[in-house]
Amino acid sequence: MTDDGRHPTPPPGRPSPHFREDFPAHPNSIGTIRGRCRRVAAQLGASDDRQEEIALAVTEAATNVVLYAYPGTLRGLIHLRTASPAVRTLEITIADTGVGLGRTPVPGGLGQGLLIIEQVTDSLVVGPNTPSGTTVRMRFELP
Repeated sequence: MTDDGRHPTPPPGRPSPHFREDFPAHPNSIGTIRGRCRRVAAQLGASDDRQEEIALAVTEAATNVVLYAYPGTLRGLIHLRTASPAVRTLEITIADTGVGLGRTPVPGGLGQGLLIIEQVTDSLVVGPNTPSGTTVRMRFELP
């Protein structure tokens, strides 16, 4: 980020690692989200192994939105935000405006998704979204 709060302009021909995009909370969106995040990680120089870990974490977070944020006939969006606040660091936020964490019964769910995310991230913050829903903030160092 520049001194005036703007994101730096990427070199010609390279998209910025800073973006926000909304996707339908539908299984078809998960692969697109995973691919976008993996490309950003590659642009920032992440190793293939780190790209796989990022793809896994993003898949788990987006899948949680699809499965639990909008139960029954509720429909909504997956809000994706990526940023690179420091050299060799990628932050990814996946949020929704659904029913909120822990408010949807999970029949047969084992709750492993957040544990997997925690294992592959350098920092994980899960909390409420405003005015409703859940936010998952993941930080990855890119060795």
